[in-house]
Amino acid sequence: MSNTVGPQSGLLSGEITFYDSSQAPLKSASYELTVTQSIDIGPEGDNPPDYTATQSLEVTASRFSIQPNDLQSVYPPGNHAGNFAEVLPHVVLTQDLPWARPIVPDDITDNTPWLALLVVHDSEKEKIKGPVTETVATLVNPSNNTVVPDLPNLTSEEEKTQVQLMQVDLTFFKAIAPSLSDLPFLTHVRKVDTTDKVTGLANGMWSMVVANRLPASSEDSAHTNTVYLVSLEGHSQHLAGSSVSGDMINLAVLAQWQFTVSSFPGDFLSLLQNIRKTDQNQVLRMPSESVAGDSYAQKAAEEAISLGFVPTQTRLLEGEQTTAWLRGVLTPWPNREDPLETSYSVSDHAIRYNPENGMFDFTYASAWQIGRLLALSDSNFVNQMQIWRQQQTLEQQSRMEASMVGHQLKATNLAPEQSLQSSPASSAAHMLNLCLCDVTVPQINQRRMRACKNSADHLPDKEKVQSAVAEGADPLEYIMAQLGFYEGKE
Repeated sequence: MSNTVGPQSGLLSGEITFYDSSQAPLKSASYELTVTQSIDIGPEGDNPPDYTATQSLEVTASRFSIQPNDLQSVYPPGNHAGNFAEVLPHVVLTQDLPWARPIVPDDITDNTPWLALLVVHDSEKEKIKGPVTETVATLVNPSNNTVVPDLPNLTSEEEKTQVQLMQVDLTFFKAIAPSLSDLPFLTHVRKVDTTDKVTGLANGMWSMVVANRLPASSEDSAHTNTVYLVSLEGHSQHLAGSSVSGDMINLAVLAQWQFTVSSFPGDFLSLLQNIRKTDQNQVLRMPSESVAGDSYAQKAAEEAISLGFVPTQTRLLEGEQTTAWLRGVLTPWPNREDPLETSYSVSDHAIRYNPENGMFDFTYASAWQIGRLLALSDSNFVNQMQIWRQQQTLEQQSRMEASMVGHQLKATNLAPEQSLQSSPASSAAHMLNLCLCDVTVPQINQRRMRACKNSADHLPDKEKVQSAVAEGADPLEYIMAQLGFYEGKE
C-alpha cells in the first residue's frame, strides 16, 4: 500500500494496488498568481523598476452536489435485501474527489477528506429531518440553535445554489459521525486491472469512502438502513469528540441510498458450527416436511433431499416439461467426480437419467454450463483459447496438405522429419514436398485445396524421375519443369 498516488504502472490480471489518498495538484480554493520581470541593462545605466502583474485564480470542484459520473457504485446495492449485517457500507467515487477540497475552507495545507458516510437505522429516523431542497443561504443560516458549516466568503451566486439540506439531532450526529482523526482512515484509493471489467474509467483508479458504522440487524426480523454521503466542509470542529453544543446540525447531502438487512441468525462462524449439531436445521438442504407413506417414490425423494438434491421444474429439448434433480457445490455430504470421466461438447451430454424412478439429474450439466460461462467471462482465457484454436487449425491444415502432396510424390518414402537419402530423385522429391508444405497460406479454403491438388496431379512418378536422372537431368530441375516453372522445357 502506498501513501499517495504516484506515477502509474501497469497491473497484471487480478492485481490491485491501494493508496492512502490522491491529492489534487491544486485544491479547490482562491489563489493569487504574481509574475515579476526584472531587466538588467548593465553598468552603463540605471536598471528600470521591476514589472509586476497579479492575477486572481479560483480553482473549483464539486461542493454542494456531485455529478452523476462522479459516483461509480454503492454497496450494499440500493433497494436490495440480503445478509449485509457484517458489511460496512461504502461508496466508490472518482479518483481524487474526497480530497478535491479542504475540510477547512481555503486551508490548502489540510489533506483531511471532506466527505463521510452516515448510516441511519430504521429506528432512528426521528433523529433526522429531510433531506429537502433548499439554498446554500439556508444551509449556513444559524437559526433555532442550529449548528451550521463554517463557510466564509460565499458569493451571492453560491448562496443561491440549491442543496439537499438535512438536519440531524446534534447529540445523535456526534454519536454516529466519525472524528476528525478517523476521516483519513475511512477513505483510500485503489487501482485495479480493468481488462475484465465494464467501467467508465480506463485507468482503473477509484476512491472509496467507507462508513464507520454497521447497519442494523437482528435474528428475527429485517431492518431497513439509509446511508447518506454528506459534506463535512466547515464542520471540522463539529464532529465526534467535539464540545460544540446545540439542538440540530445542518448537513449538505450529496447522495443517499437504502438497503435492507434480512433476518440474521448469526455470524458466519456460528452458522458453520451449527451445521454439525443437528440435521433439523436444514442449513444446506432444501426445507421439506415429512409426508405419511412409505412408497418407493416417497422414500427416493426423501433420500435425495437429505443428500442435498433440489427438485426443479425444467423443459427438455423436445418441449416436454418435467421435474429434475439438481445439487450444487455446497452439499451436506461429500461430492464425487463425474463417474464417466469424460469430456462433453455440450451440457446436455452430462445429463443423467435414472430409469428406476424416471427422474433426470442436471447436476453435472449445470456445473458444466456454469464453468463454461465463467470461462467465457474471462477475456484473457477467451484470447488464449482463440490462439490455441488457430494453432490447431494450422497444424491440421499442414498435416492434410503434407498427406495430399506426399501421396502424389511417389519418388520417395521419406517422412518429412527423416533425413535425406543419397538418391538424387529422392532428395529432390523430398525437398519439393517440404517446400510445398511450408509456403502454403495458413487458411483452409476450397480454392487453395483445389490448386494444391491440381499441382500435385502434374508431378511425375518415380520411374519418370529416375529415367530423367539416368539421362543426366537434374532431378529438381526436371520436377520443377513438370510443374510449369520453366516454359518450353519438358
